[in-house]
Amino acid sequence: MRVNLLPHKTKSENRITFQVSAHLRGLIRGFAFFWIIAFLFLSFLGFRIGSMRRALARIATDWNNTEPLIKERDALAKRKQELDAFSAVLEKDLKKGVVWSKKLAAFSSLVPKEIWLTEISFWGQDQASLAVTASASYLNTDDELLAKINNFIERIQGDNDFFRDFQGLQLLEINKVGSREDHVMVFKFRIFLRPNI
Repeated sequence: MRVNLLPHKTKSENRITFQVSAHLRGLIRGFAFFWIIAFLFLSFLGFRIGSMRRALARIATDWNNTEPLIKERDALAKRKQELDAFSAVLEKDLKKGVVWSKKLAAFSSLVPKEIWLTEISFWGQDQASLAVTASASYLNTDDELLAKINNFIERIQGDNDFFRDFQGLQLLEINKVGSREDHVMVFKFRIFLRPNI
């Protein structure tokens, strides 16, 4: 048994009933379902876009890291082509009947004891040319040292057995290395091979 102690007016004011038809309830449910699906789809799409952006950022970083390697590879390929061309010129000139072991032994005998060789290399563009870098030890004065270098160059040009396969000698540079009291003169010259040996 229920006992209602509220006055009669209050009872009727608090009770308002609202009836929703089944059709309207279906529309509300469909609308809510649509927005839930749309929210899930947009969340998934946002996640995929974020992961694609991260993947693209990694690809861009990898590309930036490989760009110097690609430039280095291209530089090495260009250097290889230059060396291949030089090697072909050098091989052609080295096969011209010059016996290089005898030529280098003769050259060694022309070098005075005050001068020592630091490098012998082949240089060429259209023809191979013997390029020799030599260092001279300390002598009393620069005039004596220059006279010694001049005498050495004249000995090379004056030796007919050695110089017959060459057509000229060019002095490239002379540098003084060390202090005023102890110095070494470094000089470099090039001997040109005759093109029609």
